[in-house]
Amino acid sequence: MAFGYQGVPLAEQSGRAWGSHGANTPKSSAKAPRSHAARHRGSTLADAFVKQRRLTADGFELQLGTNHLGHFALTMCLMPLLLRSPAPRVVSLSSSMHEPGKISFDALQSAKDYSAVAAYGQSKLATLMFAVQLDARMKAQGLPLISAAAHRGIARTELMNNRPAGQPVLQAILHLIEWIMGQSAADGTLPVLRAATDPAVKGGTYFGPAKWAESKGPPVPASSTASAQDKDAHARLWQASVQLTGVDRPEG
Repeated sequence: MAFGYQGVPLAEQSGRAWGSHGANTPKSSAKAPRSHAARHRGSTLADAFVKQRRLTADGFELQLGTNHLGHFALTMCLMPLLLRSPAPRVVSLSSSMHEPGKISFDALQSAKDYSAVAAYGQSKLATLMFAVQLDARMKAQGLPLISAAAHRGIARTELMNNRPAGQPVLQAILHLIEWIMGQSAADGTLPVLRAATDPAVKGGTYFGPAKWAESKGPPVPASSTASAQDKDAHARLWQASVQLTGVDRPEG
């Protein structure tokens, strides 16, 4: 299953609806519905060049809500269904833009001194931190779910063309960069596909393209920052996500 974001309440509603299917059906039953993998996608780099602060339908800063909070809520609600599979997996879509990102725990909603680029970096760092922390929690509980992450490098998609109007110089520069350093949209999916399907994937691994500063090439384990591996920050982000969404992993 691949999911975009439509708001935390709808993500929660959808997740609970999927997760409740077969709740009373034995796992061994052929009729028991299963989800083997969930892949989360979010907003695009184009959103990082919108100057004004925007909100989701439920009032969260757009980047944080789109790239992290909605998927956090959805994953938690899907957990009963995912764990019915013998080899469940969750893949979160991060970005190399997580590297300059910083989690501002006192200002997660970026209400003051708004920078869309900073908000995008924060959201993609949160996405990667969630993937690592989810895997650690599953391991600690002896559960079989693998959580991994990936980024596409620079992929030439239509989404990259949907940049805000009125910035012709910036658009020209970005267009040139994506054609020199980028790869096809199909090739951009390979890190995600490897994270989702490679039977040798270890939980917590982050995949990206191999060449040109991880902008294109075959999928390989990618680099991540020390912030993305900070266990104390992982715990704080998890708790903040629970508080903001009102959703945590169901018991059982």
